[in-house]
Amino acid sequence: ISGAGFQQMTNLTLNSPPRFNYTFIDDSIFTPMGEIDLSAGSWRIVNVQGVVYDFDGEQELLNISSEFFEIAGSFYGDLDDNNRHYTNSTCYLDKSYGGSTEAAFYCGYNLSYYANAGLWNTTMFLSDNLSLPVKKSNTTSINQLLAIEIQSSIDFGIIDAQAVSNETIVNVTNFGNVIINLTIEGYASTLGDNNSMACTTGNIPVYYTKYNLTSSYSNSLNLTEFESRYQNLTSSRITRRFDLRHRQTDANPYLDDTNLTYWRTYAPIGIEGSCAGNIIFGATVASGG
Repeated sequence: ISGAGFQQMTNLTLNSPPRFNYTFIDDSIFTPMGEIDLSAGSWRIVNVQGVVYDFDGEQELLNISSEFFEIAGSFYGDLDDNNRHYTNSTCYLDKSYGGSTEAAFYCGYNLSYYANAGLWNTTMFLSDNLSLPVKKSNTTSINQLLAIEIQSSIDFGIIDAQAVSNETIVNVTNFGNVIINLTIEGYASTLGDNNSMACTTGNIPVYYTKYNLTSSYSNSLNLTEFESRYQNLTSSRITRRFDLRHRQTDANPYLDDTNLTYWRTYAPIGIEGSCAGNIIFGATVASGG
């Protein structure tokens, strides 16, 4: 007769891993299908929130963190960069929510206006007392943002009759998240009036105000030289190639997101007094933007 033996384990702890009941992404404004619209030249708060569950009780839940990143240009665990990756390691876990086995969580992000447009992933990382972590991922998209910053006025100074003004520089800064070209049009008093400025006496025709988007000619020019080196302002909107990238350097604004444009005007005979007009700048998505 043979015998069989057994050992009794006096301390056995079973732990069930926590799980995500649901998650969603909220950018606090209405956009279709969870898309995110950024704010020109500013920041947009986006919340990742939801409910988590632990069979062993909410007291077992320890910590939740989250990463939000561009799928095409980054990955989970990557370094933070305002264009493509954000981390929140101090998400709020609300154990007062619901019953004794569930809690709500909130992970906020402050997204920059130059966060890349496209498909993004948010991955939440949840752990409990026995270090059984779980992950949950959702996707959303950041929409294209077209925005520019332009100085409020251009001063051509004092111009003699039948003379070309000095060159004036106008900075154009990309306040969106795509590569842009410029649209430009001008008028004196009303749209389409074919003048660039209305003066105390007479008007300056729209084609006598001109610009160059690539090169500076700071020396004095006669009318012939002026007309050969600058492009005419028009009363109809024209798209010009500019290829201005959105900001890429977190520490240095107005570095890789700003280009210079160069402007002059000509005062034809018969113009007197002070002159004023309007130039409208716009942005369109450039090829590859």
